[in-house]
Amino acid sequence: MSIQFKFEWEEPGFAKGDELRATWARFELLVNGRPVTRVLDRTIRAERAAVYVPLFPLAEWLAHNWFFLFAEVGSRHTRDRSYAGRHSLRFAGEGYALPDFQFLPAGELMDLRWFPYRPANHLVEFLDGGEAFSPIVEVQARASEFVQAVVDRLAAENVSAPSLTEEWQAIQSLPQDERLFAEAAASLGVDPFDLRVKDQNAILDAASQVPGEVLPELLAITRPKDIATQIHWFRGAVSELEPITSALTDLPELASEIRRIPSSAERPFEHGLKVAKCVREKLGINGHPVVGLDGLARLFGDFKDFRDSGIMLQPETRQQVHAVALADGPPKFLLTKTRSDSRRFALSRAVYNYLIGAFASVDIVADSYFAKDKASRKFAAELLAPAEGLRKRISSAVVDEDEITALAEEYDVSTQVIENQLINNGIAEIAPTLEAN
Repeated sequence: MSIQFKFEWEEPGFAKGDELRATWARFELLVNGRPVTRVLDRTIRAERAAVYVPLFPLAEWLAHNWFFLFAEVGSRHTRDRSYAGRHSLRFAGEGYALPDFQFLPAGELMDLRWFPYRPANHLVEFLDGGEAFSPIVEVQARASEFVQAVVDRLAAENVSAPSLTEEWQAIQSLPQDERLFAEAAASLGVDPFDLRVKDQNAILDAASQVPGEVLPELLAITRPKDIATQIHWFRGAVSELEPITSALTDLPELASEIRRIPSSAERPFEHGLKVAKCVREKLGINGHPVVGLDGLARLFGDFKDFRDSGIMLQPETRQQVHAVALADGPPKFLLTKTRSDSRRFALSRAVYNYLIGAFASVDIVADSYFAKDKASRKFAAELLAPAEGLRKRISSAVVDEDEITALAEEYDVSTQVIENQLINNGIAEIAPTLEAN
């Protein structure tokens, strides 16, 4: 069912402005049947599932931010304060009350989130919060139908609103190559229709030098000024990997089994968890620790040394790119981190992407908000520090810093991984750290 834009045209009352009066409506936004627009109306002290607003500002906001809404994934390093203005409906009302409903693209999925929200200077309060994932093409289709319905309404009412109608027509008529360029620009967080020549050329260079299956994620973690540096590094990493062979020959067979696991628009971390448990079961390691980067590599083939096994260790640390992978035969991986536990985590994430068929020939493991990056982090945590094993080792409902450190050393992961696993799986709470006097 995904997202629904439900509306009924209403008499505009005292609304001013032709485009506002023409599009005045009872508006209800639903996600999987749940009303996002449920409000407490303090004027009548009652709840209702819809709001009464003009739909022109919402349609105009959707059209103006169209490529950002569906292509600007970003990362914790590249999302800035302006991101919310391009992705939350609360910025679309132009003075009318709309919910804090966020469109957060994550590759093939859209992460839809909403929060309780009380708009300033309004007598309504949005009551609900939630999150759901939906195929991004489905969300895009429903949003497109909504914008077109508003455009048609304006035409039927003989109201001229070029700020919406002309922009929407331009978006609809874009040739495929220009659409891909607009998506690439939006991935960087820059307006595809208001670019400096320097930025235009940088995006075109990136598109010509980076495979299409990697480009969106590489742009999601890159600031516009760093495009050339990022591309140069990536191409160098691929060149280093290409000549070596991989001894991780068990991975292709394992991948053929893992890819039989049904996929759906579930929460990405749930799929990562499911695959990690399946891999542990098939490898017969259950809740036991797998120690060392070499110990992890031995799970997947005939380990000799790292390079001869298809794993390269690059001394340079890339802040947001943790690994590069090639899949011309048994996969091979370049790891950029310096700490052993970080390398193990990066390799596990790269293995997950290979196992599920997330790429055809080349891939990166990064700090983006793509669904596969969220899922691979959960996979790595469960593969390296399984909840089953941690639960057997925890005897109390609260663990302290010493216990966490001991578990991190036993499982050869960071203390942060242990803490996340304990909390996310409901195993134990973390004791507060006492500050010294």
